[in-house]
Amino acid sequence: MITKEIQTYPDQLKLTAYRKVRPELTFHWHYHWDWEITLTTNVQGERYIADDICEVSGWDLTLTRPGIAHTWGGRARNASETPTEDTEAAQQDGMINSYIVMVPSHWFTQLAESRFTELVEIKNYFERCPGAWSYHQACMSKAYPLIQQLCKESSPVTRFSLFLQLLELLRSEAPNQTIALSHKSIPQLEDTRMLNALSYMTEHYQNAISLEETARHANLSIATLKRHFKQSMQSSFSQYLQHLRLGHASHLLKQTSKPIDVVANQAGYANLSLFHRHFKKHRGVTPNQYRKQRTLNHINFGKNK
Repeated sequence: MITKEIQTYPDQLKLTAYRKVRPELTFHWHYHWDWEITLTTNVQGERYIADDICEVSGWDLTLTRPGIAHTWGGRARNASETPTEDTEAAQQDGMINSYIVMVPSHWFTQLAESRFTELVEIKNYFERCPGAWSYHQACMSKAYPLIQQLCKESSPVTRFSLFLQLLELLRSEAPNQTIALSHKSIPQLEDTRMLNALSYMTEHYQNAISLEETARHANLSIATLKRHFKQSMQSSFSQYLQHLRLGHASHLLKQTSKPIDVVANQAGYANLSLFHRHFKKHRGVTPNQYRKQRTLNHINFGKNK
């Protein structure tokens, strides 16, 4: 299941930052129309952003564009590992720390359209982001104290100052990985029928759903829904459905010992042979071979559509 998250901002401010401490990260596709900077420490698992899957071991720092379906899945490492010593995360053995900073999708544009022309370079940097960026360890070591303090700070002025320092740091550091998209991000459309179709798919992809059923639920003709997918998502109904199902299947293969047929069924595939064909086509290996791989490293389902 994938859900749209609506971010609320305290006291009408345009910036929010908070910390979550959990023993594990539960796989849960979601998206929102906000820019998100996420720093995760002490985790062993995978990061899923659109078609892209990357192993995460220890820490992860990413910037994600608005409207991109993403999630993490994994467990806490046995011993905390953070980029700096004597931190609050190091005191949370057996727990995952997630530091999340978010601003609305229009925030950078509004900032640049104000009289603060000094911030135009930051706006241009973020607009160049194709889908998401992840950053290397040296950048994370510098970003960690800024994000940590940002999540604790209550003064709006100080928070804004810390946020600008964080943005300038990310702008000055080359991303370690660029995550491009095989389809467009989920758009902010005036026609809510397409969003209803996407919501229906992402809530029911684990079940047997069809183009006709989805079009009927969204009060669209089949031809109109096909056209919306092509124009708004640069994808097809079946391609987007495969993206959701294969992401979930990959998580189950890496994080559970469930039999392959159970994984296929829980990911939405009633036909085991079809699951094997789709998985081999997009991943290049069989589900069983994928599970046995010691290191996931980095894959992108969209490259083999």
